[in-house]
Amino acid sequence: MMKEFKRTMDEERSKLAAKPSQKSVSFKELVACQHSSGFWPETCKQLINNFFKDGSCHDQSLLNELQTLTTSGKKLLSPIGDILMTIIALYVLEEKFEDNEEEWTLLAKKAKAWLKNAGLDKPD
Repeated sequence: MMKEFKRTMDEERSKLAAKPSQKSVSFKELVACQHSSGFWPETCKQLINNFFKDGSCHDQSLLNELQTLTTSGKKLLSPIGDILMTIIALYVLEEKFEDNEEEWTLLAKKAKAWLKNAGLDKPD
C-alpha cells in the first residue's frame, strides 16, 4: 500500500511543496500529531495539508484503493481516514524530513505496525 502511494506521489512529486504552503509546519509539529498508538488521526489532515503545494494531501487513487479493499471483503480494523493520514504522514517524513531520519525511524516503524494491525497486509 505504501509503495503504491509512493509510486502515485512520485508521479505527482510537484504536488509536494518545496517548503510547506499555507503556514510553516515543523518536523516537531508533524511528529507531535502522531497518536501514541502509532497512527496519525484524520484530525491531523489540516496540518499535513500544509506540506503540499496546493494545500491538499487528498489522494483519490489511494482512497479508492482503500475503499476497494473494504468492498472486496477485506476488513479494515481502523477508520479509513486514520489509515490514509498515516500513509501520507509517512510519505511526508520520508520525502521532507530525510535529514531527520534517525529521529523518525522508530516512529515510522510503530506507524507501519499500526497499519498492519489495522488490516493492511503490506504497509511498506
